[in-house]
Parts: sequence; C-alpha cells; structure tokens
Amino acid sequence: MRTASALLAFAGSILVCGCGVQTYFDKHPASAIYLLVDVSSSTGSEAIRSEMQKDYAAVLSAWASTSGLLRGDAIGSDVLNASTTPIRGAIPPPDSIMSDEETHQKKEVAPAVSAARKQFDQVLAGPASNRTEILNALSVAARVLDSGEAKEAKRKVLVIFSDMVEESQLYNFHRDELSDTRISAIIAAERAGGRLPDLKGVRVWKAGASTLNVSDVKQRQIQKFWVQYFAATGAEMNPAHYGASLVDFSLN
Repeated sequence: MRTASALLAFAGSILVCGCGVQTYFDKHPASAIYLLVDVSSSTGSEAIRSEMQKDYAAVLSAWASTSGLLRGDAIGSDVLNASTTPIRGAIPPPDSIMSDEETHQKKEVAPAVSAARKQFDQVLAGPASNRTEILNALSVAARVLDSGEAKEAKRKVLVIFSDMVEESQLYNFHRDELSDTRISAIIAAERAGGRLPDLKGVRVWKAGASTLNVSDVKQRQIQKFWVQYFAATGAEMNPAHYGASLVDFSLN
C-alpha cells in the first residue's frame, strides 16, 4: 500500500511541474549507443568504408527515432590512453508541452544527426592505426556505458565496425590458432588480469567490415572467439548479429 501511495505521489509531483517530465527523462535516456570504428589498414578500402557508412546510417535512423545518447571512438593503438570519444551526441525526448514533433525534429534531431554523421566521417578520415586493440577498446566502451548519463539509460547498445582481428601487444589473431583451448585460455587470462569488461545488459552488433585475406576457417575461429568472449562479459551477443553488415539493428 505504501508503495502504491509513493508512486502516486511521485506521479503527482511530476504533473504539478510541467518541466518535471522532461527533467526526469533527461536523467534516464531512452538509449545509450557506443560505437567502435576500426581504422586500421585492413578496413581502409573504399568498399569497406562505404559499407560502414551505410550501416552507420541505420544506427543514426534508430537513434533519431528513439532519442538518447550516442558515443563512439576509433579502434586503434594505445586506445586506453588515447581515447577521446570524438563521436558524441544527444537527442532529448520530444517535449509535447513545449513543441510539436515537427519542431522537435528540426531543432533537436536533425542537427544532432548531422553532427554525428560528420564526426563519423572525421574518424574514418583519420590516420590508419598500426595496431587494432579491440579488447582495450571494449574496456573503454564498458567504462563509458557505465558512467555519467549513459549509466541510467534504459537500453545500452554496442556497435563495432571492424573485421574483429585483434592485433595488440598481447594477441595477434592473424598468427594465433584460436582453438577451443586457446579461446578459453585467452578469456581466462583476461579475467585473471582484471581486463575483462563488465557489459551486462549491453546488446552487441558487429558489422561494417569483412575479414578480407583471412581464410574461412580463421574467420569462423575469430567469430567463435568473440561470441564466447561477449558471453563472458555478460553482454547479449546474438550470433546472427555478427556479420559484414548490420543485421536487424533495433533499439526496441
């Protein structure tokens, strides 16, 4: 009974102040999207970059329709120290009291989407990285999604535009034979070293780059590694959402 009374009192307090609805939901974004963009030489072809931009348009469309936060950075070398989150935007929910949908689209949505598109293009136009530290980039992503405004988001999504070939000081998936034993060993080592990020409740899509010049056997090994790795982090990684292009992307 007390719980019901408390809820009614909370609802009443919001209704008394018209701005209360907006203020409450500003602190609880509908969604928080984090993007990781592989800018290594293996993803530098015009065809791959074009596919990335097409898939990014789908992400922007979903973001624009649901509101929330957008964050992102390049996957490169020394990502733990060099990450600056150059992709950064926010779309507030429509305020039915202050403006209609058309005004909201014009004043809030369109400028945010335009800026985010330019930021993405600037990341792609940056210098190619000589290493692809995906594991470290995921640690940064987890940190961002679990802090600030993103921490309170109702839905959290991670989109990775990469061929997923880890090339760092610890691992090189071009050389490593990713057997079941090796996959388990890597995940165990990451956990023991305190490097396994907490991505509980985060939905993951991998898209935007195919593993060119990699055998079919190696591609399957790499995919198997990442499916198991994300399971270990607590993330929701549907194997159907691991592909060269974005499949069934949704924030609902």
